[in-house]
Amino acid sequence: MNRGFTLIEMLVALVIFSFVALLSVGSLLILTSSERRIATIQTSQDNVRFGIEAAAREIRTGINYQNSTTCAGASDCFEFLNADGNIVVYRRSTNQVDCDSRQPAGQGCITRAVRMLPSDPLIYHSITGPDVSVDGLLFILHGGIPTDTLQPRVTIVVNAVAGKATKNETEIFVQTSVSQLRLDIGA
Repeated sequence: MNRGFTLIEMLVALVIFSFVALLSVGSLLILTSSERRIATIQTSQDNVRFGIEAAAREIRTGINYQNSTTCAGASDCFEFLNADGNIVVYRRSTNQVDCDSRQPAGQGCITRAVRMLPSDPLIYHSITGPDVSVDGLLFILHGGIPTDTLQPRVTIVVNAVAGKATKNETEIFVQTSVSQLRLDIGA
């Protein structure tokens, strides 16, 4: 007797196969979406870390740490003389002229300006990309008074948000401390 599969058996097998295929495709789509989200977050974190490390490298070789002259004592602003003797200012800005033009209005960025001569204007340029909104920047200066006995050191604290106002919004917190290379422990 030649026995094959009945129509009912074929339909049941087809339904089971379709269900398994649907689950597999759904899982694959979720994995792809998660991978894309993680890659975006990683890029944003790298962006913030790169900006902070670039600033830290320059601050480390600088002198005359302060947040009083240009910054008027603001804690989200830091000023010093770099290795070339130029005045450098790092600060947080929400001004779209200072930040990347692709940055949505009202979102913050970390900016840098260099003044070669005291009479030169400060023109700020963003050191963080438009995919990150810097919501907080804090410079904590230790040993910045020339007559104290402490080696100048600054702690930089950044609070940023990647993917602001989207379902993939992720907070980024970065902190680093930088000590001046040139020995300066007062008299």
